[in-house]
Amino acid sequence: MAEVVCKNLLKVFGKKAVAVDKVSFKVKDGEFLTLLGPSGCGKTTILRLVAGLETPDSGNISIDGKLVNDLSPSKRDIAMVFQSYALYPHMNVFKNMGIPLKIRKLNKDEITEKVSTSAKLLGISDLLQRMPKELSGGQRQRVALGRAIVREPKVFLLDEPLSNLDAILREKTRGELKELFSRIGGTVIYVTHDQVEAMTMSDRVAVINQGKIQQIGTPLEIYNSPKNVFVANFVGSPRMNLISGKVEGEWFRASKFSLELPDTVVREFISREKITIGIRPEDIYIDNSPLMDYPAIVNLIEPLGAQTLIFVKLEDINIRLISKSGVKVGEKINIRFDLNKIHFFDTQTSEAIEAR
Repeated sequence: MAEVVCKNLLKVFGKKAVAVDKVSFKVKDGEFLTLLGPSGCGKTTILRLVAGLETPDSGNISIDGKLVNDLSPSKRDIAMVFQSYALYPHMNVFKNMGIPLKIRKLNKDEITEKVSTSAKLLGISDLLQRMPKELSGGQRQRVALGRAIVREPKVFLLDEPLSNLDAILREKTRGELKELFSRIGGTVIYVTHDQVEAMTMSDRVAVINQGKIQQIGTPLEIYNSPKNVFVANFVGSPRMNLISGKVEGEWFRASKFSLELPDTVVREFISREKITIGIRPEDIYIDNSPLMDYPAIVNLIEPLGAQTLIFVKLEDINIRLISKSGVKVGEKINIRFDLNKIHFFDTQTSEAIEAR
C-alpha cells in the first residue's frame, strides 16, 4: 500500500467553473479516507484527478512518495471502482476479474490463482462462470471490487460504489467493505454523498463543498465538533437545529425565543452581538415537569421505529427533536436543551466559535 498526498489541487472546467479549488490532503498508508459532500461539490473530480482521468490545472499529486501528475492511469498503480461497475457484458465473472492480469501478461495459472483467491475473499466463488446479466446489483458490485483487488494496487479509488443498491443490501455491503479493507490493509479513497457510509466506514472524513475541503477529521470529530455551519448542517441525521440571533448579556435571543448561555461561554460572546446556535435533535429532551421552561406545540410526527422524530413550534422557532415518548400532533409539551451540547457559530462567517 502507499501514502497519497494532494497539494493545492486546482481544476477549472471552461473559463469559470471551478470544480476543485486548491484542495490539499494526505491519506496515510493503509488509511480509509472518505470524500463526503453533496452532488456537484467536486468530490468525484478529486478522485478522477488522483486516478489520472483528469489533469489538474495546478497542484501536485504524489503516490508512495512519487509525483504522478504526468503519469497515465495505468502507471499510477491504482484501481478504481466506478458507480456503474463497468463490467464487460460479453465476459463471464472469471474473465472480468482476470482481465487486468491478462493485460499485464500473467500466465493462466497465476491468473486462476489470483482470481480464485479474490473470489473466495468476496464470497463469489460460485459465480465465476456467470455472465454479468445473470448477477444481482450486489453481486456485480463484488465482481467490480474483485477486479480491483486482483491487481494488488497501491491505492483503491471507489466512486459511490453502493449508490445503485437497495437500502438493505447497501447496509450489508457497507459492513462487508469495511471488513474487507481492514483485512487487506488497503489505502482507500472513497467518494459518497451518503453520510452514513462516511461515518461507519471511514478512518477519516473530508467534508467537501463548492470544491473546497470544509473539514477533515475522524467521523466523531466531524460530528461532535463541526467547524462551520455547512458541516454542522450536512453531517447528522436528522439535521442539526440552527437558530440565528444575538447576545444580550447572558442570554441568546432570537425573536421571541430566549436561551440562557452557560457561564463558561458568556465571556467569549460578550463582544459578538450576532451568533448562530446549533443543537442536534438528539440533544433536546421532552421534560413534562411542573416547571415549564420551554413550552412547545407538536406540529408533525415522523415515526422512525424505536424512536420518533418530532417537529415542534417553540415561540416562533421550528425545532426538531428525537424522542421515545408518545406524543400527538397539537399536544403542548415542555422541552429542555442539553446546554453542554450546544454549538456556536459566527453568523457572518459561518465559522464555529470556540469558547475559551
